[in-house]
Amino acid sequence: MYCSKCGATMADGAAFCSNCGQSFSVTAKAPRPMMNAPLTNVPAYAGAPVAAGPRMEYAGFWLRVLAYLVDNVVIAVGLLCVFDPALFLDGLRSHI
Repeated sequence: MYCSKCGATMADGAAFCSNCGQSFSVTAKAPRPMMNAPLTNVPAYAGAPVAAGPRMEYAGFWLRVLAYLVDNVVIAVGLLCVFDPALFLDGLRSHI
């Protein structure tokens, strides 16, 4: 670090210039989270500790295909339960 007034080399963590006496504030590289705050509320910044959550295991291809088919069967049964009585009550059954 260098002094902003005289340009002399400063020691890390020094609050005053040893050459001219200029005071300056020492800023930390990254703010530290409060000790009683949970890590999930701390904003993400470089060098911050990251709380590890549970690892998510995704389903494989064939299990997802099976889930897709089951979803479509459930939707088809639901639509059939709604539209079949509507067609019967409306009298459109004879036109199909």
